[in-house]
Amino acid sequence: MKALPLVFIGQSLIMAGVYFTSGRLMTAQLAEVYARAGMGWRTVVVSATIFPLANFLFGCAFAHFTPAVVSPTMIAMTVVTQILFTVMVPGTRPGL
Repeated sequence: MKALPLVFIGQSLIMAGVYFTSGRLMTAQLAEVYARAGMGWRTVVVSATIFPLANFLFGCAFAHFTPAVVSPTMIAMTVVTQILFTVMVPGTRPGL
């Protein structure tokens, strides 16, 4: 499972970008950034920096490993990173 770190980091970057765009990533530390930059600017920043890096990592995973290994790993890491971000980021847990 050598593809696991590439895919995990890539999925984590995607989730971090989504949470940054919505203003929920590290709200206390990035409060000034969220106050100054609207969602449109945050989307541009994430689209120009974080998402290309994540796609590069996914490309590396597919270049070095077969799709039969990378595809299930990507599905599993998507679920894992969504669960981790939901638990770690305040205000994103669904009410039970």
